[in-house]
Amino acid sequence: MILSSNAIRQYECGREFVFPLRSLVSVYQGFIIGVTASAFWGLTPIFFKAMSHFDPLETMLHRIVWSAVVMFIYIAFTGRLERMKIALTSWRESLSAFIGGGCIFINWYLFIYAVNTNQIIEASLGYYMYPMMVVALGVFYLKENLSKLEWASVAAAATGLVVKTISSGGVPLIGVTVAITFTIYTLLGKTRQTGPVVGLFVEVIYYTPIAAIILWYMAANGSAVFVSGVTSDIGLALATGLVTVIPLILYIASGRQIGMAIAGLLFYLAPTLHLTVGVLIYNEPFGQLDLLAFGFLWLAVGLLAIPKIYSPRAS
Repeated sequence: MILSSNAIRQYECGREFVFPLRSLVSVYQGFIIGVTASAFWGLTPIFFKAMSHFDPLETMLHRIVWSAVVMFIYIAFTGRLERMKIALTSWRESLSAFIGGGCIFINWYLFIYAVNTNQIIEASLGYYMYPMMVVALGVFYLKENLSKLEWASVAAAATGLVVKTISSGGVPLIGVTVAITFTIYTLLGKTRQTGPVVGLFVEVIYYTPIAAIILWYMAANGSAVFVSGVTSDIGLALATGLVTVIPLILYIASGRQIGMAIAGLLFYLAPTLHLTVGVLIYNEPFGQLDLLAFGFLWLAVGLLAIPKIYSPRAS
């Protein structure tokens, strides 16, 4: 069939319209997925609060073991086993995964401990401080030059930390340690070739035998809640794997559709929800000095966000 020139023009116009429309739909899907992932993370204090009768160490150990199970199933079904072999046979990848695993498990323990001891607000502080620590590490370790906005962001974050220290009557050790461990973990992750999903799986694989042995010991001396036989407790322990893996998978899927710069901004919905949950649901104290401290941290995050929002790539 021979098309007329008019028909060809109509076809071309239609094609030009369909492609941007598909792209726009993809962006909106990625945005919704990113918000869902961050909201999932942000509401995890409610889940871990339901496990407050568990020792924080037991909860963290279950999170390691059941995350390994869930991630193995996911990796096997998505054809990532070859990447796992690379990570397990490369000493650089293995060392990075081992150190990174130690950092993230300390991070997990502190977050669970903070939830159990009504310090959710302080834990959320750490995730707000984390990007400024990445910037500071770039200055002092990588000798990077900062823009004026980045310097202003670091200054605002430092001011917020000082105000929070005054408010708390001492350095917020949980928040600072959460920020440090997450910063080291993130930077180590950027040096790997296996990607975040396989990377986390390799990390939990290295520590799963240790976690299983400690859980067995806790069960043997009667301090483990998991072996109590209560169905709800067993279900909560098993669900720690899903609570860990599902938001990670969603966040990565979002980053592929909207870019990691914008997905990174959506991440801050999580500590914002942590803060909201701590204040509104669990009535943790939050005075004027706390509001001022977080105000400086929100300003710091906003200053870092400006270049990402207005960059041509983000557009």
